[in-house]
Amino acid sequence: MAEPNGAESKTHMNSHTVKKKKVRSRVLTVGSRQVVIHGNKTPLWHDLYHYALSATWTQFFTVFTLLFVLINLGFAALYMRQPDGIANLLPQNLLGAFFFSVETLATVGYGDMHPVSTYAHIIATTEMFVGTVNVAVFTGLIFARFSKPRSRIMFANSPLISVVNGQPTLLIRTANARHNFIVDVQAKLSVLYVETSVEGTVFRRIHDLKLIRNDQPMFFLGWTVMHVIDETSPLYGMTADDLAKMDLDMVLILQGLDESTTQQMQARQVYSHRDIKWNHRYIDSIYIDADGVSHVDNSLFHETEAISPVETSKS
Repeated sequence: MAEPNGAESKTHMNSHTVKKKKVRSRVLTVGSRQVVIHGNKTPLWHDLYHYALSATWTQFFTVFTLLFVLINLGFAALYMRQPDGIANLLPQNLLGAFFFSVETLATVGYGDMHPVSTYAHIIATTEMFVGTVNVAVFTGLIFARFSKPRSRIMFANSPLISVVNGQPTLLIRTANARHNFIVDVQAKLSVLYVETSVEGTVFRRIHDLKLIRNDQPMFFLGWTVMHVIDETSPLYGMTADDLAKMDLDMVLILQGLDESTTQQMQARQVYSHRDIKWNHRYIDSIYIDADGVSHVDNSLFHETEAISPVETSKS
């Protein structure tokens, strides 16, 4: 049985089962880790809204362009079942019916081509209804994508483990790239690692790390999130080799209220144990010039330098 604190039991499928379920596989990227998900039987159309909001702008407009073309081709084929139902059809083939369908769907109505039979009027009426719904849905999705809050919080490429005030400490540097005010910012840092119980069951365990400070009243320039690796820390006594054996990952989540838009902002960063730099410190990216003016050089944000070794093993 899995542990109740968010642990996940690892299951192993034989090669026959994996091969069979690859039809419904999906690749999920979490940081530098890729997870292939099999056997998801939820049809695509059950979660269209999520896909429409999470897709890239290129994917979004490509899908809607294809949908627009397919809808008009479908109605054009219906019109061609009675070609004489449209007056002044030009050209008098599927292409002309396609153009008439585009005009009808968009409710443009140039007045040149128009339905002249009951059948054509029925198809045109149906298409106008579809066009109205299509415009409403498309407009709503565009608004939802534009209004969705997006943070520009920067995370250092590498977490560091070094000595701070005589104690081994895990450090992760963050910054607000917009340089506006994000108020009441909360930070949460967790580690995920593989653990084997005495019965031989393999779990993916999740532990929250206690931070020196887990909130900021105002996030304007930068914030270095810090966790002291003491006897209460799950990282206490661990070396780089130990973390590799545990297949350890870290997840840092920052969330707060954007003062400019009054919207809740959230950003996360996932690190692998391979990203950690031991016995390093961040190069200071803030300096004061001769005139006493403070400067922030974001080109140095990810830069680190080696320092004297840190002792993290138990004494």
